[in-house]
Amino acid sequence: MTKKNDLALLNTLRAIAAWMVCLFHASFLLKEYYPATYNVMSWGQEGVYVFFIISGVVLPWSMDQSQYQWRFAGKFMLKRMLRLYPPFLVSVLICAFGFYGLEGMFSPEGLSKMLHSITFAAPFLGTKWVNDVYWTLFVEFQFYLYLALAFPFFISKKVGVRTVALLVTLGLSFLSKSFEPKVVKVTLFFHLPVFTMGYYVYLYLKGRIKEREFWVGLLLSTLVCLYLTGILHGLKWRIVSTALVTALVIVFVKKGNKWLDQLGEISYSFYLTHWFVISTCNHFFYHDMRTPVGSVLFFLLIQVGSIVLAKLFYQVVEKPSLQWTKRVRYTTDLPKV
Repeated sequence: MTKKNDLALLNTLRAIAAWMVCLFHASFLLKEYYPATYNVMSWGQEGVYVFFIISGVVLPWSMDQSQYQWRFAGKFMLKRMLRLYPPFLVSVLICAFGFYGLEGMFSPEGLSKMLHSITFAAPFLGTKWVNDVYWTLFVEFQFYLYLALAFPFFISKKVGVRTVALLVTLGLSFLSKSFEPKVVKVTLFFHLPVFTMGYYVYLYLKGRIKEREFWVGLLLSTLVCLYLTGILHGLKWRIVSTALVTALVIVFVKKGNKWLDQLGEISYSFYLTHWFVISTCNHFFYHDMRTPVGSVLFFLLIQVGSIVLAKLFYQVVEKPSLQWTKRVRYTTDLPKV
């Protein structure tokens, strides 16, 4: 039987994931004077896989509570769009202004980058994202589409159907071999084993599968992830180890940190806006950071500034988006307990 605190750790993990990414993006400040610290913080780029595991747990959990059916696919996608796209769109404008200035963001080049980012076309047109983290949102939206189709098979009461769903999903991940290296990481196929690891955590914690099936599903997903991301695509063991540790932590750790929980509430805003803080601080204080002490102070300033901006962004932009999401309900939505 599912316990109420099974997902109590997730906000703490969201905070850790977002902060990992921010630390990684700001770590260039420490590279010259503190190379060892810089090398450690390079792990921060794997924070996106903590987010992917969380998505693999939380989204099907919510769909389960709402008794999702295929006929609700349109509303499911609308809810996800309302939840993520408005803050994303505003962050594109904010980051474009921070990177290019008012004149630059409305230049042909600036408008092109904004348009390609907003439509998620950047990797396929050979242009850069306005904000480097946006590729992960594109992957998330691909996962939503796949989940809308695959969910009923994964929650089938027949173990054979669930097994076929797992094998088909992991089999589809091998399509990542068909994409060029510069594009493959923005495709869902590359990340399907990671999402599947999170999915099996959901199935187990929700009581839909027994312990043996959980470990088999998790092991298969881990092995496929290791082969595809670590060996075939040459990214070694960082992605698979980050994903596996996150999945196991969600299963076995049931208590988060109160302070990190608060940051976890605004983690999406933190994730979207920290690049703006980094670029703005870099523009105004670049010369002051060219000392060992200055680089550390500048690094800390970015962390504080990112949290402050995230709190403001959450109140003004993300919170209204959350309210819009709640207005879209399936006809079988149940009261949350």
